[in-house]
Amino acid sequence: NAVVIQQDGKTVLRRISSKVARGGPIGAIKSVLKLHGGRMPVRLCTVLLDRVYTDQKHMLQMCGMLQSWHQAWNLKRLQPEFKRAKVLFDKRFTWMALKGKTPGPESESSDSDGEARSRPR
Repeated sequence: NAVVIQQDGKTVLRRISSKVARGGPIGAIKSVLKLHGGRMPVRLCTVLLDRVYTDQKHMLQMCGMLQSWHQAWNLKRLQPEFKRAKVLFDKRFTWMALKGKTPGPESESSDSDGEARSRPR
């Protein structure tokens, strides 16, 4: 389980986990989303992929998606594949979530409920 990537002008073979290899590029993105609660801004997922999750980053880099997967036009084009993987987006393609969760920031009503519960009485 390895990927071939370009690094510093050289072609390099990098080992990746078999789970990431089986999931492909969409599975790599989904795995980051799962590890962080099932919903997050697309921009945050991009930063995490770039700085933290090296196996997933290498998978996207090998597929030529690392620099462009997060752009709205590309998300729109890849939407059927994300839908098959049960990853949903909001209308502006700024938030993503696993099926069953709502893509987007917490709603106003749930925030105010949380604040009410945390106040001392």
